[in-house]
Amino acid sequence: MSGKLVVDIGPLNDHPKTILLNAFANDPTIDVLLTNPLLGMLPKEENKTKMQNKNGNNGGVTVMAPSYSSGGGSDGTSSSSNIWEGRQMIYERSRVANIQRCDKYLKIFENARCEIIEGGGGIADSDTHDITIGDAEFMTHMIGRLLDDRELLTPTPIMSKEYKELNKISQLASNGSFDRFYGMYKYSKNDSAKKRIKKLRDNLASLECELAARGAYLSAKQEMIKGDRQKLLAETRMLLQELAKSDSSSDNDDTVNTSAAPANTAATKKKTATTTEKIDDDKE
Repeated sequence: MSGKLVVDIGPLNDHPKTILLNAFANDPTIDVLLTNPLLGMLPKEENKTKMQNKNGNNGGVTVMAPSYSSGGGSDGTSSSSNIWEGRQMIYERSRVANIQRCDKYLKIFENARCEIIEGGGGIADSDTHDITIGDAEFMTHMIGRLLDDRELLTPTPIMSKEYKELNKISQLASNGSFDRFYGMYKYSKNDSAKKRIKKLRDNLASLECELAARGAYLSAKQEMIKGDRQKLLAETRMLLQELAKSDSSSDNDDTVNTSAAPANTAATKKKTATTTEKIDDDKE
């Protein structure tokens, strides 16, 4: 390894940095470069053997190279696009003596039109990188693996843009190496990965409580509305019954008065006739 450039390409930098510097402490000719190429998922560990065999083994080294996707242009002609283009490549010169060799390695990503970001001085250095970028990668893998279930992301003939993005994240996470995912969990700064998992549990429990509370509120509201409706119907029924009774009493009173009227008229006529007869007798 003497005189070689050793490059770490893991999602975390601080722990690999400690291991490499300690391992090569007695050989200052070995350069150490820490990188985190955000180029998508690297092959699974179980698939590396197949790739090494396909590439002629290469001494047990997995070769990284820009890949291309082909597609039809607007004019009907075929075109190729570099899928590394626009992606970020973060690096930190942890211990580099041969600057020219290091720059030659970084030129690979520059030629692929990656966005090259140098760490150090608090900007994407190993500590800051692991706390920010490393945690963000862990959460991306975590959510992707949680969604890696046909019952959660059911294929549909019509998908929104957001649903497609969720499917992409799930596919990328499931195709990635679980060893890398475990490394992000085990060596996260200040156990932030464990804290984020706990936060996910708490948020899920809180969301379930909110949903249950909303359901209970709407059910109670419906019961109250139903109860108020029944009360209103009962009051209306009582008023109608009282009104019907009042109308019935008025009809009975009118019938009694109408029956008494002919009797009174007959008595008045009889009295008038008696008075007339009496007057006639007195005249005689």
